[in-house]
Amino acid sequence: MLRGAERAGLDAVGFADHCNVSERDARKREKFRFGFTLDATYERRRAAIESFREEFDLDVYDAVEMDYDPRDEGAIRDFLADADFDYAVASVHHVDDRNVQSAGPFRGLDEDERQAVVDDYFDALVDLAESELFEVMAHPDLVERNPLLRGFATADHYDRVAAALDGSRTVPELNAGRVLD
Repeated sequence: MLRGAERAGLDAVGFADHCNVSERDARKREKFRFGFTLDATYERRRAAIESFREEFDLDVYDAVEMDYDPRDEGAIRDFLADADFDYAVASVHHVDDRNVQSAGPFRGLDEDERQAVVDDYFDALVDLAESELFEVMAHPDLVERNPLLRGFATADHYDRVAAALDGSRTVPELNAGRVLD
C-alpha cells in the first residue's frame, strides 16, 4: 500500500484497524471471532508502522476504527487516551447488539421494530458526534446498506446528525466502498 501511495504521488497514508473495547458478551464474542483485537495488539502494529515511516517518504499515520456504542463511552475514552493514536475513526455497527450490516438479526422484525432500530442507530450517531472522542464518523449511512433497514432513514435523521457534526470536531467519512450497483 505504501509503495502504491508513493507511486500515486500521495503525501500521507493512514492505517486504521477495527477495535472493540466493549465488555458485553456479544461484543466480546464477535471480537474473538473476527479478530478485532487492536486494543491488545496496537503497540506491535505501531512498531511496524514506525519502521515504515523510516522506509518511505510518506507521512504514515497510526489510527483506529472504534466500534461506538454510547454504553461503552468510558471504556473507549480510557483506551483512546492510553493508546494515543494519530486519529480515531468511529463506527456504529450495532444497535442493541444487533449488527446493522447483516440482514439476519432483522428478519423477524416488523416495520415498526425496524424503524425503531434505525431511530436508535441515528441516536447513536448523534451521541458519537457529541462525544468529541473521534476525528471521523465512519459510514453514517450504514443502515442503508442493509436491505431490511433500507428506506427507514429520513431527512430528519440526517439533519440531526449534520447538526451534531456541525457543533463537533468530528467529520463524516464519505465511503462508497460497498456500493456495488
